[in-house]
Amino acid sequence: MKLKYWFDHLIGPVDEFSMENRTYNAVNLITLALLCGFFIINVTLHQYLLLKITCTVIILQSCFFYFSRFRQRFKASIIVNAIISYIAIISVFIFNEGINGPNIFLFFLTFQLLIAATHKSLHKVWIVLHILIVAALLFIDFRYPPFIRVTYQFRKDRYIDFFGTYVTVMVMIYFITIYLRSHFELEKKRAEERAQKILDQKLLTQNSEAKLRAFFNSSSSCYVLIGKQLEVLDFNNASLTFLREVYGIDIAYGNKMRDFINEAYKERFVANCGKALLGQRSIEELQLHYEDKRIWWQIAYEPAYDNWNNVLGLSFTATNINERKHQEEKINDRNQALSKIAYMQSHDFRGPVASILGLMNMIREQDYQASKEYLKLLEEAAKDLDEKIHAVVKQTDELL
Repeated sequence: MKLKYWFDHLIGPVDEFSMENRTYNAVNLITLALLCGFFIINVTLHQYLLLKITCTVIILQSCFFYFSRFRQRFKASIIVNAIISYIAIISVFIFNEGINGPNIFLFFLTFQLLIAATHKSLHKVWIVLHILIVAALLFIDFRYPPFIRVTYQFRKDRYIDFFGTYVTVMVMIYFITIYLRSHFELEKKRAEERAQKILDQKLLTQNSEAKLRAFFNSSSSCYVLIGKQLEVLDFNNASLTFLREVYGIDIAYGNKMRDFINEAYKERFVANCGKALLGQRSIEELQLHYEDKRIWWQIAYEPAYDNWNNVLGLSFTATNINERKHQEEKINDRNQALSKIAYMQSHDFRGPVASILGLMNMIREQDYQASKEYLKLLEEAAKDLDEKIHAVVKQTDELL
């Protein structure tokens, strides 16, 4: 795990480096490791000239890696690297017995590196250069054999060099291929995760829209979303049902909303819509007359905004408040009845009660020896009070 962590750190973070840059950095690290293998092979075979070339390439490769990874000079680094690699391989071909050496293998290695780590626009350049350089070297080896140096002192040295170069190139190609496959698999996984996330978000949005639509349609109020030209953008089931029952017509997207408004209310409707489109909210209550009924409405006009806070239309909400108005009328009637009862209690009761109290005071002065006239007056006052009480009871029964 630590080795993988350091390797990922050295080739660069995914969110900061492109796939080509990370591939190039990874190949540079692997190349440095394999050049160390070439260094050991050349020391073993006593090929000191190739050893010098190998050391030079190791130094240059380290510089390429440094500029690409830590100085963010990827493009310049890979172009210079390609030039130096061509020079190095040509030198190795000339100083390592040409076609009789394992040098052709190295062209496959550099070709895969350049194809994997550069933009597609440069691929044709690398293909042409590899073909031309190899063709030129083979032509020189064929026509001018003395130009090619003989370096193997023993027959076994050739086989060791061939095998070591073959294994090195094979390992290098393997690591490059595995890295690219890992990268593509990672990108595939990320793409699938992004696709799944988009799908989940889509399903969530659809679910939210379905819930909102269900809530929208479950309301008994008539909701209509109106555009800037007073065209119908959306509506709920209550609006559709009401217009069918009253006018016998169906509302549809794109219809002019004025066509569905009571004739007596059209002028106020247009004026209120104009206010809402200017960002002003308004609400009013009124009674409208239809062919066979009258309906009290509470109508609200509210501006509708988009995500950038621009007015895209208005929301028209009409709520039937007949029941509320009926209840308000009943409450008003009760309040009037209560006021009348209060008046009767405070005024009508006072007369009979005052009469009774006055007569009782006179009877008391006569030591409660009431005359027939006093008793008759007392009876009349009691009857008057009884009538007042019955009137209050009747008013109370009417309230209930």
